[in-house]
Amino acid sequence: MIEGMTDTEPLMLFDADRPLVRAAGVRAPRRLSFSQLSAFTQCPGRWLASRLLDVPPDWQSPLVLGSLAHGALEAAVHESPQVNAPDWRVEVERGVERIRARIRRRGWGDDPLPEGVTRPDGSVVTATDWMDAAAGRLDGFELDMALGRPPVPAATERHVEGVIQGVPVSGEVDYLDRSGDVVDWKTGRVPSRRDGKRAHADQLRVYRMLLGDEGVPVASAADVYVTAGGTRVEADLSRDALESTARWVGQTGQAIGRACEARVFDLSPSPLCPWCPLARVCPVARISGARGRETAGCQPFAPSDPRFAVGRLSGTHDTDISDGKEPRMADMDELMAMMSGETPAPKPKPKVKPADPWASEAGQAALDKWGVSEPEATPKEEPKAEPKEEPKVAPKPEPKPATPRWRPSDGRPYDAPVIKGSLNTASYAVTHLELTAAHAWRYAVEHSCDPHETLIVWLKAQWAVAQCAWPELNPPVKGLAEGHPDPAGLLDWAQHVFVRDADRALRDLLDADSTSRPGAATGRQALDCVTDAARRAGESMQAVRALLA
Repeated sequence: MIEGMTDTEPLMLFDADRPLVRAAGVRAPRRLSFSQLSAFTQCPGRWLASRLLDVPPDWQSPLVLGSLAHGALEAAVHESPQVNAPDWRVEVERGVERIRARIRRRGWGDDPLPEGVTRPDGSVVTATDWMDAAAGRLDGFELDMALGRPPVPAATERHVEGVIQGVPVSGEVDYLDRSGDVVDWKTGRVPSRRDGKRAHADQLRVYRMLLGDEGVPVASAADVYVTAGGTRVEADLSRDALESTARWVGQTGQAIGRACEARVFDLSPSPLCPWCPLARVCPVARISGARGRETAGCQPFAPSDPRFAVGRLSGTHDTDISDGKEPRMADMDELMAMMSGETPAPKPKPKVKPADPWASEAGQAALDKWGVSEPEATPKEEPKAEPKEEPKVAPKPEPKPATPRWRPSDGRPYDAPVIKGSLNTASYAVTHLELTAAHAWRYAVEHSCDPHETLIVWLKAQWAVAQCAWPELNPPVKGLAEGHPDPAGLLDWAQHVFVRDADRALRDLLDADSTSRPGAATGRQALDCVTDAARRAGESMQAVRALLA
């Protein structure tokens, strides 16, 4: 099953060729919490690590400080709700006792004040240090900020559980007011991105559904950020929003079950990788920028740890593991068609032709936005002319639908990307192009650029960096300069290892450029940042050549 490995299987085996990790053994939880569902959506591999590994907390751990702050809020609201501005240091101590009492009742759980934690300078963190830091998170927060009035508690830290879309789910509702208002305390920053706020709203909608199943009416639900002056972010509790969240819970719960049964989990690189405990051992971890490298270097698991290994997993390329949110591309023809300006082969027409959505004003506006020209009308049949002495004009052949350029196949990464008309979807070239396209799309969204243009600019930048490094080996790509690269030439070029090295150098220097960050540059200016980073990356590659000369 595993190529290149010994008889003793490690705890986590990372695939050398694809973003996958195999677990030695993991069971799906009997009930899933929202945090587990959310963690799996962000990165199944990181979710797996949380199930298999005991990750020691570090100083200023958000989980530890958040738990202490929640305990203090619970104590303040439950014991003295009439005191609007309590002494938060005292409330933290009360909260610790409430948490410890809860642990004793249920018979399991970690003490809220971790021992043996040290600061970067080597000094030991004491219980007093933890409580002082947690009280600092609550400094300036007053209880009436949550609802605009003094709280009237119906319950604090209420346990709820139920079944959503066939998935057993449980949770703890931070605060339930007698008015039916639900509050979830947040000790972090208010999310600036829409997807972050939506994820938090999903949590409140899960609580709304579970409370509803128990017959508890919910009038409203909101996140209250105690570290941001009590900022309140309301959740949409409409029927459509609740149904959308329920579908997500069902899809994610099923994906967790499939992954645990197969023991194979996807890895989803993101800017959050430096904060993952696997940052130093995961082969696809995205670590960039000085802060990212510093944070990743502090993670607890080293590459020499025998519990982690890199090998090859056979028969897992087509594993049915997904969070249900991002469909996979069926084959590379669509990507190649987008890059070369061609139109992918159309699907067979149904017997009954439905209304054309592109014929509407909205459809035409979408076509114009993406630069897609309206298909030409079918030429009307000319009336037959009477025989004349001049030669007849041969009728023009009807245009035939485009056919797939290649037949997809699943070979080995180091095999050629195209073999006898088949596209090796496991090749280094295809993987590199897929990841480049994904990164280009993300950059385009963050910087308000056209994604197709961004992809072409990124490929040009990679080629230019590779040309500076190894001009003797870097093959030309016909049509790339004009923005329409020849697919065969593009695949041949992308198969080279130095192309991936060029991309790493490009991304590293781009991440270090403050002018390229989201919000700092948009449109053409943002694309120019990519070109400038390529120039610097090329210079760095030439410096290496000079050292080796």
